[in-house]
Amino acid sequence: MHRYAGSGAVYTYFLQGLADGSSFTDAVNGVTVTQVSHDVNTATVQVTLSCTPGSPTLSVSPSSQSSKAGATVTYTVSVTNQDSAACPQAALNLGEQGQPYSQ
Repeated sequence: MHRYAGSGAVYTYFLQGLADGSSFTDAVNGVTVTQVSHDVNTATVQVTLSCTPGSPTLSVSPSSQSSKAGATVTYTVSVTNQDSAACPQAALNLGEQGQPYSQ
């Protein structure tokens, strides 16, 4: 197994050699590669994707504003699901300190 930095460089980083029946797991991205078999020309591998839950990220723009009392100000709020691609669809609810928003 090699890791490619993705920067356009031609170098990869050796992570681990695989023998038949052995696996490499990238827990951060929820990917497991298992070498099933090999011969002098080819290797057969099985790639398994698993759900790796991540904490969602929240951004607010602008980060602060000033206005007169009673004036309306507008913010843009963006929530990004950080779960791995193998995870099922999730509902992300905004609330105050873990409490759902209600009006």
